[in-house]
Amino acid sequence: MRHRLASWIAGLAGVALIAAPAAARAGDAAAAQAKPDTSQPAGGAAEHKEGEYGGVRPGDVDGEKRPRAGTLSWIGFSAADGVARLFLQSTGAVTYEQRVEGPRLIVRLDGVKHLGKHVRRPLDTRFFDGPVARVSVKKVSARRARKGKPARKAGIEVTILFKQASDAREAQARTAHEDDGYDYLYLELASAGPAAGGGAADTPE
Repeated sequence: MRHRLASWIAGLAGVALIAAPAAARAGDAAAAQAKPDTSQPAGGAAEHKEGEYGGVRPGDVDGEKRPRAGTLSWIGFSAADGVARLFLQSTGAVTYEQRVEGPRLIVRLDGVKHLGKHVRRPLDTRFFDGPVARVSVKKVSARRARKGKPARKAGIEVTILFKQASDAREAQARTAHEDDGYDYLYLELASAGPAAGGGAADTPE
């Protein structure tokens, strides 16, 4: 009797071990097929209810440990009615320069030396209602001017890839020091409307 009971319990455990990975795979597949809620900003990961934005909101004091000085700590993104809006959060005053290279807008940041953990992965924004397909940030080395490429200082650059090359242009930009003690660079990019001879930008990898 004891032998049969032990065998029955072992059998149930085996079913549970098989069912759990299967359920996880089904959940992953459902998540992969779900379309993003484009009414909410894109940003880093934080625990929150489904459909609610759990990222940084400029001016809100969250009590988290402040990154070291000169850190780009967050990139927020939202889009509606064909207009994309970004904010860059930093632990210190930041200045910027903009330049357009093909289907990309490059925003060089001065006053920022370090990248926070939340900004190292690109933002895939193709499914939002705006002209921007992808936002990424990286440290770059200095280079001399060469054919087709302007000179560049070493530092940190934000690259904004447009869905249509014809939409590539400098952003409406402003900086502000908010109540949360952080400095922000706000960027706004509107679509130019139907492309007139400009092709689509290359698809983000």
